[in-house]
Amino acid sequence: MKKKIYLGALLAVAVLGGCGSSASTTDSSMDADQDAAADRTAITIQHIAFDPPILKVSSGTTVTWTNRDSDVTHTITSGKPGDKGIPGVNEGRPDKRDGVFDGSVETDGSTFDFTFDETGTYPYFCKVHPVMTGTIVVE
Repeated sequence: MKKKIYLGALLAVAVLGGCGSSASTTDSSMDADQDAAADRTAITIQHIAFDPPILKVSSGTTVTWTNRDSDVTHTITSGKPGDKGIPGVNEGRPDKRDGVFDGSVETDGSTFDFTFDETGTYPYFCKVHPVMTGTIVVE
């Protein structure tokens, strides 16, 4: 009887020990996934929006925008969009493009890349859909 209890206790320790190490591995994997997400250098354009809308990167990083909107053309234009105004009330304001970058992604799957070599904050928008705005923060 003592042998069965001893063997059962050993088996329980082995199983519980295995579970403990498995949990550690899972925690490490989750940490790695979170670190990878924090280092994202890709922006998806989908549903008439930039995702993520704000991206922080290190100097020297190349950011890639990918169009995932079927049959919709977008631009990635540095600066700030204007507004169209209200007819009969005000004339609106023109776009304030700053000339740092200006790309177009015309089809689903097309990409635009830009390398950010200088620190700073870079707002951008889509000339076709001015409600689409984003910001790259380079540290």
